Amino acid sequence: MPIVDTANNCCLTICERQSAMKRQNHLSLQALQASFPRGGKYRNGPWKGQEDMMLFVSENGCSTIESPTGSGKTAIEIAILKAAETEGAETCFLVTRNKTLVAQIQAEHPEVKVALGRNEHACLYYEED
Repeated sequence: MPIVDTANNCCLTICERQSAMKRQNHLSLQALQASFPRGGKYRNGPWKGQEDMMLFVSENGCSTIESPTGSGKTAIEIAILKAAETEGAETCFLVTRNKTLVAQIQAEHPEVKVALGRNEHACLYYEED
């Protein structure tokens, strides 16, 4: 079954798409480990589940991390951002679902810049309601 990529107006078979994805430059496990936060609750390094997540991301590249609350996903996300930046990525985004998680990221990782939605800031793109 082909996959249609509307952004590039092309059609790839699943095998072609998987082959193209394998050619992507994945973040190395070493870069992820070196970028992992080391303060606070992570002062002893990553937990076993976090090590598994980093290994998966290093082997598979673009990934969706689904793991229980409190399993350390945010630390992995921060490690991915920092490793990507270290390896030359110009712009990286960590998109969250709600402001509670944004507040958590701000508190735990103050070096990460935060951009909130248009409900918190004037937006010149949209007309006022």
